[in-house]
Amino acid sequence: SISTNCMDDCFVVSGYSNDVALYDVCTHKVVNFFKNLHADHINVIKFSNLSPHLFATSSFDRDVKLWDLRTDMTKPVFKATSDAGNVTIGFSHNDQFLLSSATDNDVRQYLVSDGRLHTKLDLEPTGNCNNFTRSYYMRDAEYIISGSCEQPGARICSARNGKVMRQVTFENQDDLRMIVGVQSLRADPLEDLKFSVLTSSEEHYISSSRILEVDLTPCYSGG
Repeated sequence: SISTNCMDDCFVVSGYSNDVALYDVCTHKVVNFFKNLHADHINVIKFSNLSPHLFATSSFDRDVKLWDLRTDMTKPVFKATSDAGNVTIGFSHNDQFLLSSATDNDVRQYLVSDGRLHTKLDLEPTGNCNNFTRSYYMRDAEYIISGSCEQPGARICSARNGKVMRQVTFENQDDLRMIVGVQSLRADPLEDLKFSVLTSSEEHYISSSRILEVDLTPCYSGG
């Protein structure tokens, strides 16, 4: 995983390890190397949107951590623990919240100011330890989109209270019994109620993928 800070003067990199490297954009050189930030490998690393010093890490050790480069980096600003390994993290647009998404629909929103749990999305676990879940803020940050690789749909949830507002189900028209899982999804950067989804399905050990665009504008027009 790689992420550039808001000043575009440095970026952090993590691989299949529990270490993080800090690079200078201009010189392309490592300016610092932080070892053993997690007990297991780091899945995603993200700089905040507004502060060039803050970044967050998520790991399969179940922890989400917020770090400040102005400190000695011996301990995080805060640590939060999920019920399963964390797959993705992301900051809200104003850096008020940090969103973590762990395996099997364990999606939580924390206050960046002190690490308190603000919201846990109202998503039912399936009991499948391979049901990797990914979640992201939509453009207006009022909603959160979430999808899992072993479930055939995307959920649109309220960022205020975690309630599921709407679910969009994807089907394989050739075989309606086949599960079309969500491998990744992203909000449209320009439209509030639009997002794209990378789906995958498997038949006779042959997998197929599609990128789908979803527009919820007609569902919410007129209030």
